[in-house]
Amino acid sequence: MKIRSSIKSALKKRVLFKGTLLAGIGVCILFYSGTMLPAEKLQEWGLGLFLLSFLLIAMGMLPYRRLTQLEMVPNEIIFEDEGLLYVQKQQTLLWIPLQSIDKCWYVEKGDRYGIAFVFKKPRPAQIVKYHKKIKLQKWEGSELFLPYFTQRSVKELNESLIGN
Repeated sequence: MKIRSSIKSALKKRVLFKGTLLAGIGVCILFYSGTMLPAEKLQEWGLGLFLLSFLLIAMGMLPYRRLTQLEMVPNEIIFEDEGLLYVQKQQTLLWIPLQSIDKCWYVEKGDRYGIAFVFKKPRPAQIVKYHKKIKLQKWEGSELFLPYFTQRSVKELNESLIGN
C-alpha cells in the first residue's frame, strides 16, 4: 500500500499570494529604477537594484514552485511487511520498522500539517537512514514529522498498522 502526500489548495493559494506580492515588489523596484532614476544614479545603484529586484522575484516564486513540484511528484509512505519506507523525490530516505512505532497522529498548525510519529522506548529496531545528511524533523511532541500528509492518509496508515 502507498500513501501519497497532498498539498491543500488553501496552502497553495496563500503561498501564491505571498509570492506574487514579494515578486511584485521586485518588479516595481526594477521598473521604477529603470524608468525614473537618472543615468548617474543608475551607474551607482543600478547593479544593486537589479540584483535586489531579481532576488525578491526569485524569493517570491520559489516556494510556489516547490509546492507544485511536490504535487507532481508527491512524497510517499510505502507500507511493507516489516516497516514503512519514506520516499521523497523518488528516492527512499527512511525505513521505519513497524515494531518501533508506538503511535502516529495527524498534526496541523498554520501552514504545516502531516504525520507525527512517537516510537517505543527502548526501540526494538532502529530507523534506517538511506542518506547520511537526513535530519529527522521533530514537531508538536513527536520524534518524527513527515509533512504534507492529510488526515485521511493518517487514518489509512493507522488502519494498516492496526491490521498488522
